[in-house]
Amino acid sequence: MKTKIPFSPPVMLFCIVLLLASCAKTEMVSLSDEFKGNLKLHVDLAVKVYDDVPFTRTVDPGTFKVQIFKKNNSTAVMTFEHASELPESIALAEGEYHVEASYGTATVPAFENPCYFGESEPFTIVSGQTSTVSLVCKLSNMRITVVYAERVVNSFTDYQTLVFNSSDTLTFVKDETRAGFFKPGTLHVECQLSCITGGTPVTKKVSGNISNAAAGKHYEIHIDTSPDGFETISVSVDESVQTILVNLTDDGASIPEEPTGPGNGDLLITEIMCDPDETPDAEGEWFELYNNTSETINLNGLVLRRSSIQTPHSIESDVFVAPGDYAVIGRTATATNNVDYVCSWVNLGNSGLELSIETSDGTVLCCIDFRAEGFDMPPAGKSLQLDPSVTDITGARLGSNWCAATQQYSTGDYGTPGSQNSACQ
Repeated sequence: MKTKIPFSPPVMLFCIVLLLASCAKTEMVSLSDEFKGNLKLHVDLAVKVYDDVPFTRTVDPGTFKVQIFKKNNSTAVMTFEHASELPESIALAEGEYHVEASYGTATVPAFENPCYFGESEPFTIVSGQTSTVSLVCKLSNMRITVVYAERVVNSFTDYQTLVFNSSDTLTFVKDETRAGFFKPGTLHVECQLSCITGGTPVTKKVSGNISNAAAGKHYEIHIDTSPDGFETISVSVDESVQTILVNLTDDGASIPEEPTGPGNGDLLITEIMCDPDETPDAEGEWFELYNNTSETINLNGLVLRRSSIQTPHSIESDVFVAPGDYAVIGRTATATNNVDYVCSWVNLGNSGLELSIETSDGTVLCCIDFRAEGFDMPPAGKSLQLDPSVTDITGARLGSNWCAATQQYSTGDYGTPGSQNSACQ
């Protein structure tokens, strides 16, 4: 069994490392002799946004606005409209400062408009000394998506959802797949649906509220109703650690429910055998899941998705995974000598794919895109494995943390199905 290592949940972040030095560089901004210290800013950005069909979008570091403030002064000492304009070194007077970085403007709701903001801890410029300071930029507005249930799609000819606050409205039409972004605060939801029943036009309206919606969260609104049935709107909130469900009924009541089941990063995909050599692919393909929590997780009811097929697979039997333990999902029972769940749906291909495991309500627990830059698919007969030192979801998505297996298992191929991976070199 693998030793549990605590980890921090993944966040969308923007890191700026500041080096405070006493010696001038040739590219230093020229200032008067009263300035005694120099500030060096190195920008290292990793902003990741995971959509409903997960993918990664990276924001260009050069697009962030960077401002330097002196203590007790609301006016920036220096402003760089684009981080790409930052010189190698900046001369500053001795004193206490902080840095702010931002991306985007969230004044009114809009589609595809994520905004980020971060502020560093105070730091001091002192002649002859060097310091390092960092800051984290997080989503400063909230993300809204709307999902219409199959019953809605099949029963109604037209439908749209209005999401609005006290001053602005965003309309999600029936074919809308984009995410909308709002400032924090209470939101109102109203779904308008229409159809023809028995030759008579039928119109329905379902409404409710999301109270005190917060920045940095993803609210996914689920619409599920029929022309003559009881209707509800449910909203799931992605906080990276857990999902909170809020049911909004047609009378506008909001009923929070306690979070249940695993959350993002609680299960990790840690190994994948796409191209066995000692057995045919149709017999020997498998992948491995790791329980990254201190509680036993039952895989029953969880959903598997892969990039090459639209239809997901729901796990239909109890598979209990102890804390810090593994489960092997095999295409057949003979894929390894310890397959925990047999699933003919497993068809991994040899050149890489996107593979994810989710809850039944769509919360993504882990999604790895093995086609992404940095992933090198191993030769036939070797699994691709995550370095055992990596136990957080952000690290698991990086190809640099994966490598080819070096240990043989029951079939004669190489991998560690159901046990701790060997370390990557």
